[in-house]
Amino acid sequence: MLSGGALRRGGLLREFTIAAFRVRDQGTVLGFLWTLLHPLLMLLILYALFQGQLGERIPNFRSYLLIGITHWSFFATATSKAVTSIVQRRELVSNFPFPRALLVLSDVGAVLISFVLELVVLLLFLVWDGVPLRWAALALPLVVAVEAVLVTGVGLALACAQVFVKDTERIWGILLRIGFFLVPIFYPVALLAEGPKRAIYLLNPLTQLMAASRELLLEGRVPAAAGIAWTVACAAGLLAGAFALFRRLEPRFAERL
Repeated sequence: MLSGGALRRGGLLREFTIAAFRVRDQGTVLGFLWTLLHPLLMLLILYALFQGQLGERIPNFRSYLLIGITHWSFFATATSKAVTSIVQRRELVSNFPFPRALLVLSDVGAVLISFVLELVVLLLFLVWDGVPLRWAALALPLVVAVEAVLVTGVGLALACAQVFVKDTERIWGILLRIGFFLVPIFYPVALLAEGPKRAIYLLNPLTQLMAASRELLLEGRVPAAAGIAWTVACAAGLLAGAFALFRRLEPRFAERL
């Protein structure tokens, strides 16, 4: 049975998440449709650029692209939002006692809701693209859950860093631009790297998550246990470490804002 404190924190998290989700598209003409249009526009651009070079080498190249774009969009958008979760609510943090981690969790949760809706569009696109959905696709929520854990860990660490190092947001923006080309969104790892270089690429948990989704959706098979175990360990370890760091530094947030 949940304690009163846990229920209050759960209620706060729900309210913060709903508010963050509504604010994302407030004042725009198309509203939430912008969230769905972004990966589709990225698909059109990348498909036009790389169809000639990679289209014949990668089966179902359009669907391959959209899977990578969708996962990258969630990671990049959620972590970018999480960086400023604390500093943008400095008055709330300074004047009201509550677990500050809820602010980061709510921002990640709001983007996660959009991600899930994007995945529905993705599945419809796969059907339109002629990709048969097999039983293995039922494991996709597990991939989403692992990525959500990974993103939350990164987001908590970045939110802490931004409080103490004001350049964190800009540095992270640069790293995301570089990272776009270091994860296999529009290319297969095997095409660029072999042997030790390929092993280094596969150490990236986001690369593993994209590969797992493609195996589940495009090939209809469950990914290798080693890759899944590594990704889960990275996500869980990062989340545990980020929470520990956050709780240690949280008492100093108000004085630094």
